[in-house]
Amino acid sequence: MCGTLQVRNAINLQPTEGNTHSDPYAVLVVEGQKKKTKTVKNTLHPHWNEEWTINVTRTGTLEVRVLDRDRFGQDQVCGQVSCKLDGRIGWCHY
Repeated sequence: MCGTLQVRNAINLQPTEGNTHSDPYAVLVVEGQKKKTKTVKNTLHPHWNEEWTINVTRTGTLEVRVLDRDRFGQDQVCGQVSCKLDGRIGWCHY
């Protein structure tokens, strides 16, 4: 079955390592399919407004990680969440 995966925005992300802003992007994984948003520079309130069509069953798990892009080192996790898809959920909002 095909479904639409939409990523709108994040609010009040915590800055990493004492920075006042981050360069956040989101990585979403559903049933082995991985999607990544664009990086939004210098913000703790990114707006991605991205959408993908994916193949899913009705009982998978959606995993979302928001990371801070680091030009010189390893990207750091700002937050993450996962939710089970049970066939009745039309959306997850966290």
